Amino acid sequence: MRFRFLNREYEVRTAGDWAAPDREALWNYNLHYFDDLNAAGAEDRVAWHRQLIERWIRENPPVRKPGWDPFPTSLRLVNWAKWLWRGNAPVDGMVQSMAVQARWLARRIEYHLLGNHVLADAKGLMFAGLVFDGDEAEQWLRSGWQLMQEQLSEQVLADGGHFELSPMYHALMIEDLLDLVNAGIGVLDDKILGELRQYAARALGWLETLADEKGRVPLLNDATGGVAAEPRELHEYADRLGVKPDFSGIKAAEFAHGWRGRCCSGYWVLDKGPFRLWFDTAPIGPDYQPGHAHGDMLSVLMSFSGEQVLTDTGVSTYEAGAQRNYERSVAAHNTVRIDGLDQAEFWGAFRVARRGHPMGFRLLQDGIECGHDGFDVQRRGLFHARRLELRPDGFVVRDMVSGPGDHSFEVFWHFAPGLKIERYGAGQFNVSGKLRIELEGGDCDVGESCYSPCYGVANMRNCLRVSGSFSNKASLRLECKAGG
Repeated sequence: MRFRFLNREYEVRTAGDWAAPDREALWNYNLHYFDDLNAAGAEDRVAWHRQLIERWIRENPPVRKPGWDPFPTSLRLVNWAKWLWRGNAPVDGMVQSMAVQARWLARRIEYHLLGNHVLADAKGLMFAGLVFDGDEAEQWLRSGWQLMQEQLSEQVLADGGHFELSPMYHALMIEDLLDLVNAGIGVLDDKILGELRQYAARALGWLETLADEKGRVPLLNDATGGVAAEPRELHEYADRLGVKPDFSGIKAAEFAHGWRGRCCSGYWVLDKGPFRLWFDTAPIGPDYQPGHAHGDMLSVLMSFSGEQVLTDTGVSTYEAGAQRNYERSVAAHNTVRIDGLDQAEFWGAFRVARRGHPMGFRLLQDGIECGHDGFDVQRRGLFHARRLELRPDGFVVRDMVSGPGDHSFEVFWHFAPGLKIERYGAGQFNVSGKLRIELEGGDCDVGESCYSPCYGVANMRNCLRVSGSFSNKASLRLECKAGG
C-alpha cells in the first residue's frame, strides 16, 4: 500500500512500516489517522478502505506506537465512526477494536501536552460514546463532554479565537465543533448542542474576520495549507447545520483617512480601498503551552487588490532542525531582530524557554503602536516598538529600537512568491509595478527567503533586509504607496 501525506510519498509493505523510523513523526501520525475514509471520492475507495482497516487491526496490536498514541487514536475513532455512519458495514474486528481504542484513550488524556491535543481527545471520547450503547459508552460520552466543556472554556478566547493563535488549529477546532453538532443532532441534549453551536459560531466569526478578500487565512504561528478546511468550506458546513458566524466578540475601530480595523485576539486586520493589513500585537500564545508559537510579534502582512504582497513564512516541517528553527525565528517574519536574538528562546521542535510579551499597546487616531520585551528578557535593556501609521494613500511602519551601548539590527520584509522587487533609488523599490516602497534607517539588500505554503514545500521568494547598527537608540521607517 502506498500513501501520500505532507507532500511525501512512501510504501507501507510490512508491519514495521507503520512506524518507520526514517520518516517524519508527523507523517507516521497521519498514516494512523484514516482521514481518507471520509475524503472526497471516498465512496470509490471503499474496498481499499476495508483492506486498510483490516490490515491496521492485524498489524497494530494494542498500545503499539505511534498508532495507539492518544492523538492518532482520537482522530481514528472519529474517522472510523463517520465511515460507519455513512452506511459502510464494519470490517471484521473493527467494532471490537474501536471499543478497545476508546477504553485505552479514556485512560490516557494528553494532559502533558494540553492545547489542541486535549480537544481532540475529548472529541474522540464523545464520538466513541455516540457509536456504542450501554453504560460504558455513556461514561465515554459524559467524560468526553465534561472534558470538552472544560477545555473550550479555557481555550476559546472572548472573541472566539483559539488560544494557541494559529489559524490552522483554530480551523481544525471549528471542524471538530461542527462534527459534534452534526453527530449529536437528535442524540445529544439540547443544552449541549446549544453550547457547541455558540462556540462554533464565535470561532467561525473570528476566522472569517481574519481571512483575506479571497477567503485565505494568513499563515500565523504554526499554520500551513492543506491541513485544515478553508473558511469557505467551514462556512458551508456550518450553514448546513444552521450555524451562522457570530462577530459580536470582534473589537472594531475606525481610524483617520477612512481606514477601519477589527481585532482577532491581538491580530489587527486593517482595511482601506485595495489595502488590507494584518498587524500582530498578540502574545506568542498561552504561557503554559507555546509549542506552536513563532517569533512574529509586531509582524505586518499585506494584501493589495486581493493579491498577497507581504507574507508570513508558513511551516514545512515539525522535525527539530535548522528548517524548523528558521521557520519559528524572527528572521522568517516581517519584524525586527536586535543583536541576532529571537523574541523568545525557541528550542527543540515545540519548546520555548524565556519569552517576551507585547507591551505599550495604543490605539491612535491614525494607527496602532505596540512594543515587546522579548529581547529584554534575554539581554537587559533591549526593546523594539513599532508604530503602524495609516495614510490616505498607503501606510508607514516606524520601528524604534533601543538599548544601552552599541547594537546591531535587522528588519525583514518577505514578499509573496512571484513578486518582482526592483530598486529605482536609494532605499526605493518598485513591487511588480503596483506598489512603491521606501526604506530609511539602514542598508537595504534584496535577497531571498523560504516560503512554505504547505508541509514538505519550501519555495523561494524575494526578501528586503534592512540592517545597521545603533548606539542607545535608532528609528527605522518603511513607507508603502500604491503606484508603479
